[in-house]
Amino acid sequence: MINLEKNQLSDTDCSAFYLAKKLRGTLLTSDLNLRNFSKEKEIEVHGHLWVFDLMIKEQTITNTRAIEKLKELTQEINPKLGLPKHECDKRYKSWSNL
Repeated sequence: MINLEKNQLSDTDCSAFYLAKKLRGTLLTSDLNLRNFSKEKEIEVHGHLWVFDLMIKEQTITNTRAIEKLKELTQEINPKLGLPKHECDKRYKSWSNL
């Protein structure tokens, strides 16, 4: 069992990890414990900022909308998410200049 190997992971984390491993998929999470454990097990893992970057690259969201939604995510939806402020600021600046 995964949670015996890494007891900091919730049942939900363990399920996501198990499916990513079984399906050889990419795991999307901003949970640091799950992220580090997944990397140790050589599972590709990405977080919220990667998703925003990809949406900008693929032009599925406008720069203005990305700024609005990232601010909403970090300030209103989940202020405790812990996304690196300097990385968010870097994106706000970059997206504002495009």
